[in-house]
Amino acid sequence: MGWNFLYTGGSTLLTRAYLPEERNRAQGLMDTAVFWTMAVSSFSSGALITTQGWAWLNLGSLVPIVLVMAALGWLALQGRKPVSVPA
Repeated sequence: MGWNFLYTGGSTLLTRAYLPEERNRAQGLMDTAVFWTMAVSSFSSGALITTQGWAWLNLGSLVPIVLVMAALGWLALQGRKPVSVPA
Protein backbone atom coordinates (compact mmCIF):
# COMPACT_ATOMS: atom_id res chain seq x y z
CA MET A 1 0.00 0.00 0.00
CA GLY A 2 2.85 2.38 0.83
CA TRP A 3 4.59 1.63 -2.47
CA ASN A 4 1.36 2.43 -4.31
CA PHE A 5 0.98 5.79 -2.56
CA LEU A 6 4.62 6.69 -3.27
CA TYR A 7 4.32 5.64 -6.90
CA THR A 8 1.10 7.62 -7.43
CA GLY A 9 2.46 10.68 -5.62
CA GLY A 10 5.72 10.54 -7.56
CA SER A 11 3.85 10.28 -10.86
CA THR A 12 1.75 13.30 -9.94
CA LEU A 13 4.78 15.36 -8.99
CA LEU A 14 6.61 14.33 -12.14
CA THR A 15 3.80 15.35 -14.46
CA ARG A 16 3.51 18.75 -12.78
CA ALA A 17 7.14 19.47 -13.62
CA TYR A 18 6.52 19.36 -17.38
CA LEU A 19 4.52 21.37 -19.85
CA PRO A 20 1.09 19.90 -20.70
CA GLU A 21 2.28 18.71 -24.12
CA GLU A 22 5.26 16.90 -22.53
CA ARG A 23 3.46 15.21 -19.63
CA ASN A 24 2.33 12.00 -21.33
CA ARG A 25 5.76 11.30 -22.78
CA ALA A 26 7.51 12.04 -19.47
CA GLN A 27 5.17 9.77 -17.53
CA GLY A 28 5.56 7.02 -20.11
CA LEU A 29 9.35 7.19 -19.87
CA MET A 30 9.19 7.16 -16.08
CA ASP A 31 6.84 4.16 -16.05
CA THR A 32 9.13 2.32 -18.46
CA ALA A 33 12.18 3.04 -16.29
CA VAL A 34 10.38 1.93 -13.12
CA PHE A 35 9.17 -1.36 -14.59
CA TRP A 36 12.53 -2.16 -16.22
CA THR A 37 14.19 -1.54 -12.86
CA MET A 38 11.67 -3.82 -11.16
CA ALA A 39 12.23 -6.57 -13.72
CA VAL A 40 16.02 -6.41 -13.50
CA SER A 41 16.00 -6.34 -9.71
CA SER A 42 13.55 -9.27 -9.54
CA PHE A 43 15.67 -11.44 -11.82
CA SER A 44 18.94 -10.46 -10.18
CA SER A 45 17.61 -11.06 -6.66
CA GLY A 46 16.38 -14.49 -7.72
CA ALA A 47 19.79 -15.32 -9.15
CA LEU A 48 21.51 -14.00 -6.03
CA ILE A 49 19.32 -16.06 -3.69
CA THR A 50 19.91 -19.29 -5.60
CA THR A 51 23.67 -18.78 -5.87
CA GLN A 52 24.67 -16.94 -2.68
CA GLY A 53 21.72 -17.21 -0.27
CA TRP A 54 19.77 -14.71 1.79
CA ALA A 55 22.76 -13.30 3.65
CA TRP A 56 24.28 -11.70 0.55
CA LEU A 57 20.90 -10.44 -0.64
CA ASN A 58 20.34 -8.74 2.72
CA LEU A 59 23.84 -7.26 2.72
CA GLY A 60 23.31 -5.96 -0.81
CA SER A 61 20.10 -4.22 0.26
CA LEU A 62 22.09 -2.16 2.74
CA VAL A 63 23.79 -0.19 -0.05
CA PRO A 64 20.65 1.63 -1.30
CA ILE A 65 19.45 2.10 2.29
CA VAL A 66 22.70 3.81 3.26
CA LEU A 67 22.60 5.97 0.12
CA VAL A 68 19.05 7.11 0.84
CA MET A 69 19.90 7.83 4.47
CA ALA A 70 22.93 9.89 3.39
CA ALA A 71 20.80 11.83 0.89
CA LEU A 72 18.14 12.53 3.52
CA GLY A 73 20.80 13.66 5.99
CA TRP A 74 22.30 15.99 3.40
CA LEU A 75 18.88 17.44 2.60
CA ALA A 76 18.17 17.98 6.29
CA LEU A 77 21.46 19.85 6.70
CA GLN A 78 20.71 22.04 3.69
CA GLY A 79 17.45 23.27 5.18
CA ARG A 80 14.52 24.57 3.23
CA LYS A 81 15.20 27.64 1.17
CA PRO A 82 12.34 29.93 0.19
CA VAL A 83 11.15 29.42 -3.36
CA SER A 84 10.42 32.58 -5.30
CA VAL A 85 7.52 32.34 -7.71
CA PRO A 86 8.04 34.30 -10.93
CA ALA A 87 5.41 36.93 -11.53
